[in-house]
Amino acid sequence: MKQVKSKIINKTSIWYNNLLASDLHHSFEKWVGKLIDDTPTIYDKAIDKNYILTHIGSWKHRLFDGSHTPHQMWEKVKETLPDDSRLEEIKAYFFSMAKDLQTPAGLPIYTASKEGFDKTAKYLKDTYGIPSNWLYDIQTINLAELLGSLISMFAILFHWNKKDKEIFGDIASSLMVSGLIGGNPLVIIASLVTMARAYNLNNKKFTYNSFRTGIKKGGIGTGVFISTVYLISGPLWIGLVTGLVVSIIARKYAGKITFKQISSWFILNLKKMKAA
Repeated sequence: MKQVKSKIINKTSIWYNNLLASDLHHSFEKWVGKLIDDTPTIYDKAIDKNYILTHIGSWKHRLFDGSHTPHQMWEKVKETLPDDSRLEEIKAYFFSMAKDLQTPAGLPIYTASKEGFDKTAKYLKDTYGIPSNWLYDIQTINLAELLGSLISMFAILFHWNKKDKEIFGDIASSLMVSGLIGGNPLVIIASLVTMARAYNLNNKKFTYNSFRTGIKKGGIGTGVFISTVYLISGPLWIGLVTGLVVSIIARKYAGKITFKQISSWFILNLKKMKAA
């Protein structure tokens, strides 16, 4: 029974984060954005005071205004009223945090320089074609992404004492790919934790060959799924179903064929599907 639960959580973690890295994340983030009443309170206005005065960063202002990291937000809440109780401050703090977390913009992990952000965003855009929204996303976390990271940590904990290299490789590579594409920093951290744990469990011997099957299954399966969903035109559900089918096939044969063969097959069939 425990093995069944472990497998369910493992698959849930991988596929939930895959979906978040696809076009589906817009719909999900819009849905979770309505869970809590977002009418601004006096505490919310105090937290947003720097932005109200400077209008720095537009909708990305939480990354730059020096008021929205967990520590900075707590300081702003404490400074809002001179006569409120500590219990009222704690309540206001968590409600304000939840309201910001439920939005697609989320909350920053740290405060960044607007000038530095713009320079990095321009470099990534000009050199690799990476949009600035991804750079913002990789430095912030929202409620949907937080849920994905929590599920990922549960998957890791269920395999904490197992030495199955294929499972660890599968989880780590799947989370790394979906985290990088979806811009979820906590899932990337979860992937690194998975690899570190596998390294320790296997007597600190971590080579690509020993984890190759799992890494190929996870990385290729996730990459193929997300790519298919983005590239298939038409209703979203068609892309999701197609991505699922192609991903399952890729995972099934990942250990028998090379990445080059899989990518060539994938591109060829995508062209056929788009031409149909």
